Amino acid sequence: MLADCRDYGLPGMATATRDAAGASASAYTDAGFTDATLFEIGSISKSLVAIAIHRLVDDGRLALDAPVQPIVPDLPLPDAAITLVQLLDHAAGLPDGAPLFPPVPGGRLWTGYAPGARFSYSNTGYMLLGAVLEAAAGQPFAVALQRLALDPIGMASSVPVLRAADRDRFATGHMMAFPARAARPHAPLAVAPWVDMDDPAGSVGATMPDMARYMAFLAAAANGQANGVLSPRATRDFAMRDGVADPEAAPDARYASGLIHRVMAGRRVIEHTGGMFSFCASMTIDLASGAGCFAGTNVSLGGYRPRRISREASRALAGLPPADAPLAPTPFAIPADWKGAGRWIAANGDVLALDRGGCSFAGKSAGLWSGGSGLVTDHPALADWPIETDGDGLWWRDRRFMRSRPAPAQPTPPALAALEGVYVTNDPWYAGGIAVIARRGALHIAGVGALAAHADGSWRFDDPALACERFWFENIVGGRPQQLNVSGNLLRRAAHRRDW
Repeated sequence: MLADCRDYGLPGMATATRDAAGASASAYTDAGFTDATLFEIGSISKSLVAIAIHRLVDDGRLALDAPVQPIVPDLPLPDAAITLVQLLDHAAGLPDGAPLFPPVPGGRLWTGYAPGARFSYSNTGYMLLGAVLEAAAGQPFAVALQRLALDPIGMASSVPVLRAADRDRFATGHMMAFPARAARPHAPLAVAPWVDMDDPAGSVGATMPDMARYMAFLAAAANGQANGVLSPRATRDFAMRDGVADPEAAPDARYASGLIHRVMAGRRVIEHTGGMFSFCASMTIDLASGAGCFAGTNVSLGGYRPRRISREASRALAGLPPADAPLAPTPFAIPADWKGAGRWIAANGDVLALDRGGCSFAGKSAGLWSGGSGLVTDHPALADWPIETDGDGLWWRDRRFMRSRPAPAQPTPPALAALEGVYVTNDPWYAGGIAVIARRGALHIAGVGALAAHADGSWRFDDPALACERFWFENIVGGRPQQLNVSGNLLRRAAHRRDW
């Protein structure tokens, strides 16, 4: 805990642990944190939503394999039948973050592939499960989740949704002070604004003692033991089902009902992480021993999650020696197989020098880390954009760097140049905005991937793993769109390409 706070500039951390004998404990790096302090657990909330759904299946109010459309007939859902189990396992083909009433052409949700075909993480899917939960339970989501999941498990000090009335009970959340810049260790931080959250994809705030109780419940359920909450059949369906392959987590991972199942260093574990815009967390449970660890920190710092802490602690609590190989990648560490060291030259002769110790550009040296889709640096001239690898070269913004000096770039086609820009919103989930840029005659979302135009007027990623997302350029003024519609989330243009 202390090492991660020191190495990455985290404001604080809390852990809940449970050893092989069933003894639980809490630990905190901040004297202001206590057993009554709430932490946002993010997407770890999904498994609690799944428990509530499985309890309603137990009661005969829902069926896992039944289509959800008749349960929530007023929602503008796709025509293709989507079942509860597909939603629970992220296999419905829905986009990741679209609202349930998306302001898109046609006004309906869509699927990127046939429901049930494969895994694609979808917060929208769990938002839909929340609507199903309300309809089947006949109660508001917060009341139903409290009654069906938190109370039966014994999480009496936790809250089902994030509300300003409970703000004083939470650790103070933090975010990057300059959110438009790529995340890196020791990035300047600021206290994050409070935002109420009742989205079932990640709405729970929990204390450390309650997370220890939850891990005890999960360990028992995943081993088929009576738990007093779910019937034997529902226990199997919730915690022991094979689910779908989750290659985003690991080659051997399976995802079912809000939990990742995998083998790690020869041990079967269940785990999940959570990322909010001012908190993040990781939970790992060793199934053979029942030992587990939840680690949460009150900051959002790019892709950082305290996986190493939860994984190594759960193994130690099981009475096992350290694994032969690291159980989690070191956050922000440049991969061992990285081949980008050396000199890179732009068309105008500028030289970018990279090595594992940092980067040098325009006479100044700075740090260099792995982050997102490429490398990030705190160099004052380069900090706003990632350095991305593409084939035999690098991209920084729209500038190409090669081992030998490249030819000057061809002019961007006017139709694409009109779409380029930075698009922003007050929504904290899009802090820093989205940059749209043209490279080699193709449109890109910076740091993510290339887009292609489709006959229905939408733009979509070339990468099949991102096939569920849709983009529309809207509100054209003077030939330039003033709004970017990202799967139903509206961002306004903040800068033209010439202003970068």
